[in-house]
Amino acid sequence: LLSAAGAVASERYGRRILWLLSTAGMLLFLSIATLLAGLFAEQHLAAAGIAVVPFLFIFFGFYDMAYAPLFISYPAEILPFQLRAKGLAVTLSVDAAACFFNQYVNPVAFTALQWKYYCVYIGCLVVFLGLVYFLFPETKGRSLEEVAMIFDESEEENTDSRKEAI
Repeated sequence: LLSAAGAVASERYGRRILWLLSTAGMLLFLSIATLLAGLFAEQHLAAAGIAVVPFLFIFFGFYDMAYAPLFISYPAEILPFQLRAKGLAVTLSVDAAACFFNQYVNPVAFTALQWKYYCVYIGCLVVFLGLVYFLFPETKGRSLEEVAMIFDESEEENTDSRKEAI
């Protein structure tokens, strides 16, 4: 349901806003879940342990708002035609590696670090939020050719600044 809402909202509000809102929401609710898990583990507060579950569901709700619907469509939209197939292959390969990691490494790490392992993902979300903020251009209402021009302009600016430096 939230993935479908995110797909519809991406055209209305913009992809960049959706990425930022989703990542910030995930960061907020995972931080709260981490705090609650720590309270449960260290202070043995049963209410905190019970509260972790809904906060993780809310966390995944924010994930579903952008990461599920835009995972394939955004790279396909921003990559030039000549690189689209290769870029999507890289995207799907990284996704497969992440799934492997989540399946086989996370259980071992959670056993060793317990609730503190959530802090690794909080750090990742902070990095993702910065990447989205500084590197993700808005593509709402633009054709694929106009999106390609956004990246061509940035390449031209880099080339011009390099020429000026020489």
